[in-house]
Amino acid sequence: MRLIDSLGKMDSKNQIGFTFVLWTLLTVLSIGADIALAAMGMGLSDLVPYFVITVFFVLFELFVIHWFYKYCVKPKITLEKNGDSFMELRLAQTKKRRKGRDMYEIVDAYQWGNLILAMILVPVVSFLLSAVVVAKINGYDYGPHLPYYWVFIGALMFSLIGVALTYKFGKFSITSEDLKRVIAAHGYDEMRVNNDFMMASYHDMTGGLMAIGISYFVYFSQNKCYVGEIRNIKAVETYSETNKQRDTDDTIYYVRVYEKDNKSRSFRCLDDTSAELIACEFSALGIDVSDKCFATEL
Repeated sequence: MRLIDSLGKMDSKNQIGFTFVLWTLLTVLSIGADIALAAMGMGLSDLVPYFVITVFFVLFELFVIHWFYKYCVKPKITLEKNGDSFMELRLAQTKKRRKGRDMYEIVDAYQWGNLILAMILVPVVSFLLSAVVVAKINGYDYGPHLPYYWVFIGALMFSLIGVALTYKFGKFSITSEDLKRVIAAHGYDEMRVNNDFMMASYHDMTGGLMAIGISYFVYFSQNKCYVGEIRNIKAVETYSETNKQRDTDDTIYYVRVYEKDNKSRSFRCLDDTSAELIACEFSALGIDVSDKCFATEL
């Protein structure tokens, strides 16, 4: 049963396929434009900004290809081999154990992974930015002419600044110490929460992770951390908010948890499939689940 799709929108698999086709087309057009400009005799200093734009397209295309293979090609291969569907594959991913001896190592590993990824991207962006700056300076008839090794010097300077800022602001993200404080504040037994967490199902959220066990559910993201007891949940609601624009609809999916103290908390899901799997997980624990859809015009 689909808990989210009452508006007849594309499911996440079709959205990924559409993104792959669209981005591949844009990447090919960008590469073709560079070749055409070079054939027309445009100088190197003028071409560098266009090359940089193409590099951005190509780098993101590599990510889209990986994304497309993981969620579209691989499920199809799996389906042909043993009959598993796209939903069954995503369900299997929620049961896959995360690396770490306990929940604290898993939380820190997740956050450090995001931080390291950002710190890797910074040097790449710094190099491309430096190439544009040097090319534009050398493109003027007057003023200094910088040797192209200045691209590497500039990239090093931008990288050091960017990595320092990324590390500084990344330190504000949720860590295992924050999780310990939340558990202590609720008066939960730390060992019981940890044992439940290690046997839970794991659901990737937007910028975070939700672990749903038998007795507890744990959520953490860059700036939020929450631990709740399953027995205190009164109801769960999945809902989506769609911003209707002229050409495209931007839909965001959420899960809202209502607790017996009359408080509710919303958690942003990765996509509609993620929201559905979370809802099914809570439903299997005997919790009432409903769904809503909202649309707003922009």
